[in-house]
Amino acid sequence: MAPLTFTPPGYLEDLDAAGRQAWHQLISDLMDRAKTGDPTIPFNAPRPQFFNPAQIDIGPGAATEDVQWTAFPRVVALQSATDHQRWKKADSSREVQDEYCEWSVKRNAENKITTIVFTCEGPEYWRLLARHNPAKVLELYRTHVDPSVAHDDLFDSDGRYIARNRWNDSVSSGAMHLIQRNNTLGDEVEIAGAASIVRSKADGSLMTDTRELIECGQYGVIERNSDPVIGARVNYHARNRSDVTIADPVGVYFAGLDTQRWATPDGTDPGTFWRYTRGDRGRYVRAVLEVPADNLRAWRRHDRRQSDPIRRSSRRFHPDDYSRSRRSYRSKHGQAAAGLRRCSRNGRPVSPGLRQAPEPARLEPFPFRLKSERRLWSVV
Repeated sequence: MAPLTFTPPGYLEDLDAAGRQAWHQLISDLMDRAKTGDPTIPFNAPRPQFFNPAQIDIGPGAATEDVQWTAFPRVVALQSATDHQRWKKADSSREVQDEYCEWSVKRNAENKITTIVFTCEGPEYWRLLARHNPAKVLELYRTHVDPSVAHDDLFDSDGRYIARNRWNDSVSSGAMHLIQRNNTLGDEVEIAGAASIVRSKADGSLMTDTRELIECGQYGVIERNSDPVIGARVNYHARNRSDVTIADPVGVYFAGLDTQRWATPDGTDPGTFWRYTRGDRGRYVRAVLEVPADNLRAWRRHDRRQSDPIRRSSRRFHPDDYSRSRRSYRSKHGQAAAGLRRCSRNGRPVSPGLRQAPEPARLEPFPFRLKSERRLWSVV
């Protein structure tokens, strides 16, 4: 098996041949940087167990693992005393939606939720697409956000793409791709690289605790749901003498919708209101939750007192009700000894407002399931 050529995220077909080659080079460069690390930062380099699959043959014996985490922003949840507070704060700005998933809510004239649009597309893809095919960018915005989007809404006077444009910079006017500063593919790749270092404590024992690993490695944000879990799973495979990388296509993807705790007035399965609008072959990067107009009319006749179109366990439906993202990483067997790094620093104290929350019940109160596929490949 020859070294691979990276595929656009979600198996999207927006790019021409030159654009696909440019995408391959962009991801390969991110992999190389993640492999090198930063020698000026303690415990950050070298990273002998991380590799770029565009340069090293993965081989036929690859094994994979999907890593999952709750996609509602954990920092918001920790800083909120009630469900209402966290919902309101999460809906206030895309900047707080920091778990590699962002959303926009549409409401009707009665201020009731009718549609929620979710995206997990990284900004790197859109910047590259805008350079190679600006007309396609405009077409996609008109298809997925609003037919009235104009060219000048998306590009400045020099023709440069504006990622935070008027159609992609709020929680109400649309969400085409991720814009939160930490929600980038570059950050995802870097977490995998930094977490591939096997670390030991001052007494010589291997470091395995999730929080200790991210504090020592200084990768990601410790109070997020995503970064600590991703790093811990990558490090687990590194400790078991596997070399690790990220699966192709590199990206974050939706996994599905869990509606076990939802109820509709007429018993309709709320899962039928969830659909994917971008991506293919299980690698979906855009999803919409929308109640059809016929159902809304029927429900109004059924119960004039209904406060919102969908209810779950007597609580109002809210767009934070998605749950888990998963990524997969590739790995191949290799010697771990060279990757051992000592890290005897004490963990930083957690502020009173950001204490470790107790583990949630198995049935999450946020039924949206976001899947972020990164794979682990193991090669003998």
